Amino acid sequence: MMRRPGPPPWEVFRGSMLAQIRRQQGLTQREMAKALGLASRETFSAYERGYIAPSLATFQGMCRVLNLDPVTLAAILKLPFLPNQEMERFYRACRQTALTPGEALRQLVRSFVRVVEENAQGNG
Repeated sequence: MMRRPGPPPWEVFRGSMLAQIRRQQGLTQREMAKALGLASRETFSAYERGYIAPSLATFQGMCRVLNLDPVTLAAILKLPFLPNQEMERFYRACRQTALTPGEALRQLVRSFVRVVEENAQGNG
């Protein structure tokens, strides 16, 4: 009898990665729910299991409480904020420059703000 292939490894660990990080921080689901202002532990459990995606405010709270940069948390939660091809290009650029995704994102935002400010001064 031929075995059916299981899900790819990244799907197996999809929700449990968030749970693992939470446990490493020494937090329970109930404590996370309270820190994020959620109505119940079950809501946070649903995030961990990948059943629902958090709101922007909850996502920002998760980044703060778990000390994760947004790119890492989005990857853990499998949030489709960038196409996979673009995410891979972003991570490849991070590896080439030896920056973490969070550092690279901050650098990108700073560069963008600088360009916008320079253009505003040139037009003003």
